[in-house]
Amino acid sequence: MCGRFAVGKITWAEYQRWLKLVSANAPSNLQPRFNIAPTDTAPVAFQSGEGLQMREMRFGLVPSWWKKPLKEMRFYTINARAETVQESKLYQKAFRNQRALIPAIGFYEWTGAKGDKQPWFITTKPIAHMLRDGGPAAEPPFLCFAGIWDEAIVDGEPVLSFSILTGEPNNKIAQLHNRMPIILPPEKWETWMNPTTPDPASLLKIYPAEDMDYWPVPNTVSNPRSEGEVLIVTST
Repeated sequence: MCGRFAVGKITWAEYQRWLKLVSANAPSNLQPRFNIAPTDTAPVAFQSGEGLQMREMRFGLVPSWWKKPLKEMRFYTINARAETVQESKLYQKAFRNQRALIPAIGFYEWTGAKGDKQPWFITTKPIAHMLRDGGPAAEPPFLCFAGIWDEAIVDGEPVLSFSILTGEPNNKIAQLHNRMPIILPPEKWETWMNPTTPDPASLLKIYPAEDMDYWPVPNTVSNPRSEGEVLIVTST
């Protein structure tokens, strides 16, 4: 699964350049974020009539037919399984018509026994080199998860929300967890977002193990209220 991730210090100019956004206006609450948890908001790129735009959306998809208060939702929607998303009654409409890119610098997983879990920060090698080793800026300076989004009206107010698609892990990430988010390579972003792409499911490939890296990070990230760049600094 993917229940925590970081967007880091990505700037609006970087989003615009690499995602080719048509909007000139940044989301009002765009800021460095290193611990995005379920029900938090995060920047999401989505297709509109004019082209690709970005809005802050709730992490955990609220389907368009949901009318009750959010606290009454009894199903978990932060992730959608890539293997079944096309058939799912909950996700298939969004998969067909409302695909999204979820920018991030990496995500977290935990290993170990309850009460003594070790968190790990996981990312691609170019971003790892930039963040951990002080190497040159990665191009692009962020990765993108494959996602879907929807809009519901709850208590008379619009709620924009998203899920991250996940699949079986590669050999490296399997050491930490039995699922991982679908990371789309930059050359696939435009195809994924194109509403006329005939078979978007064919793009949902697991990112190669040899192109990923991870390291242990402080346990403070386990508290969803913790924030700051210190959360992705190696703890050893």
